Amino acid sequence: HEATLRHPVEPVPVTYDLEPPLLPGHQAILLRNGEPETDMALDWPYRGAHELVVEVRNAEGRVLIRSEPVTVFVHRPSVLLRPGARSGGGGTE
Repeated sequence: HEATLRHPVEPVPVTYDLEPPLLPGHQAILLRNGEPETDMALDWPYRGAHELVVEVRNAEGRVLIRSEPVTVFVHRPSVLLRPGARSGGGGTE
């Protein structure tokens, strides 16, 4: 919780512990900021805070259990801070 991911360039896997294990027909779903992800990974997450929750759903899609939210922060340098960039106005020179 509240960890910082610095410059992730590959998908960041998300793991969870579940006791008892999933039953047949159940699945675990990763939600990032309330939206379901296609995998248990953050694929090229944008900079800033991300709230992660894992839900266990039955075959009908009903939520059976949900984890406490975990917040992670993604740090990416701004393109405005790249070498040679000037701070200040947004115009061209």
